Amino acid sequence: MHIEENKIEMLILSPMSFSEIEKKDILLHLGKCNLCHEIYETYIKIYEDIHLRDLNDPTVNDEEIAKKIHAKFHQVNESKLLSENSEAVQIYNGKTEIVTRRKLFSLQNIFYFVKSYPAPSFGFVIVSALAIAFIVGQVKNTIKDKNPVFADVKSGALNIYNNSWEALWKKAAYGIPELKSEMLSDWGFPFKRHVNISDIDSDNKNEVLVSGDFTDKGLYRTDSLYCYNFDGTKRWVTGPENIHSGSIPNWKRTEWLIQDYLTINTRGNKRLFLVANDWTYALTLVSEIDPKNGQVLSSIYHSGWFFSDLLLDLDNDGNDEIILSGTSNDYYRPVIMVLRAGGFKGAIDKSELLNPNDNHKGNALYYLLLPVTNYHQKYASSDVVELREIRKTDNGFTVVTFEVQPKNVNGTFGLVYSFDKNMQIRNIIPTNWFQKQYNDLYEKGVFKEPLDSNYFQNLKNSILYWDGDKFVNYPTKNKYYTPDAKVERR
Repeated sequence: MHIEENKIEMLILSPMSFSEIEKKDILLHLGKCNLCHEIYETYIKIYEDIHLRDLNDPTVNDEEIAKKIHAKFHQVNESKLLSENSEAVQIYNGKTEIVTRRKLFSLQNIFYFVKSYPAPSFGFVIVSALAIAFIVGQVKNTIKDKNPVFADVKSGALNIYNNSWEALWKKAAYGIPELKSEMLSDWGFPFKRHVNISDIDSDNKNEVLVSGDFTDKGLYRTDSLYCYNFDGTKRWVTGPENIHSGSIPNWKRTEWLIQDYLTINTRGNKRLFLVANDWTYALTLVSEIDPKNGQVLSSIYHSGWFFSDLLLDLDNDGNDEIILSGTSNDYYRPVIMVLRAGGFKGAIDKSELLNPNDNHKGNALYYLLLPVTNYHQKYASSDVVELREIRKTDNGFTVVTFEVQPKNVNGTFGLVYSFDKNMQIRNIIPTNWFQKQYNDLYEKGVFKEPLDSNYFQNLKNSILYWDGDKFVNYPTKNKYYTPDAKVERR
């Protein structure tokens, strides 16, 4: 059972004319029915192109087409208004036929649309407008820069712009929250990116990456990553996991929620990776994706969520490392994991692998456990300590622990850990809110230990580093890390 085309068209033109229940039912159907979804995409493209062409000044051919349309409404026979050697537009009885000898403008071919969707709703008015857009489109195209740079999501549509904020193309994006271009990622719990514009294959043209919202409602799935070429054509759709790749933990899974996706800068090349969480069992995987076809090249698994990430060249070799911050299900402590591009494998946790003969160790470059404060131990209802807000500094990076926040606190409440590029802890300072709250409780006798230099030195001494087989209390790399031969290093 398919949705009537006039309803699909009305959803685009006037979504407010539908109730929320009606919209939800239609969108659910569009997500399942390929034919209706293709019709929906067709109308989106048609109206977008009409809007863009309408911005141009009318031409002589526009006037001729207008006369032809006017004659239709007034029953005037002016069949020779278009010359025989031009594209011919024939209009009769509310049906339309457009004949052309070459490809038409950005809709690829109007002939295809009319022949594929000849329903009555695809009638005289829209095709007349389409014909005008066709004539205008043959004369000139005012948009010279086709490279996507900016995007926003408004009224259920993803709008893509060039560097001059000229509209390039749009896609239906129902289910993705409205976003401004400077806020393409939605910071929440956990961090979630919906749209990213980046040159993922080093061809000097930006691609557009999209993933669905955590609600999993609308046209984009939350467990899939969608890649569009610079011109809006779809390149691929992929999931975060390849269960046939080996080194897969024997975990219970529900559905992966794609959390973030970024390009890694390496010397002379770029690599695409994504981070995905299992919401129910608090699991995370990080996968490298082939930008050409969306194939999952390799993955590393972690028992626990990651809340934020940062790209930083730690050893100044021209290649970015991936720094992730989150929490560990196995150790109930805040965690930092550092990865290098290429060849992710294994799992840094206590899970058994699906293949008992596969003894791959997790090959993260660094894996750190941060301490749990006495404040958290006293007031937390959960063992989880969130580690968020990774920020780049001149000599390294900082991360912030989110402690149990009192109701009267309106700002960041926790500790700021500062690391250098060798992963050596340099400083730990409290946020203003944390310092005030802790000192008040200390004066009341709730805590016996003051918030002084000894307090922070004890925290520094409690940071643990994974050497591949055990934790040590000094900076060290994971001995099971193996460099990727495809990545050039100094």
